[in-house]
Amino acid sequence: MALAGAGIGGGRVIGSSDRLGAMPDSRPVRPPDLAATIFHLLGIPPGGEFIDPLARPRRITDDGTPLRELVGT
Repeated sequence: MALAGAGIGGGRVIGSSDRLGAMPDSRPVRPPDLAATIFHLLGIPPGGEFIDPLARPRRITDDGTPLRELVGT
């Protein structure tokens, strides 16, 4: 995965893969983590909620955590 802009420095690697490069060996990153990182960089709290068109509260991300290794805070 490659990310650029929004204060993310280049050349960063998070975790490692197995010897075949097929599966994460350490520090897997899930899609909700990527979404939480993007929302964090936009200034939107990833753990926040919004009201959907049917007036139900919905979480912004489902169990995602911003990638602190990329954003620093």
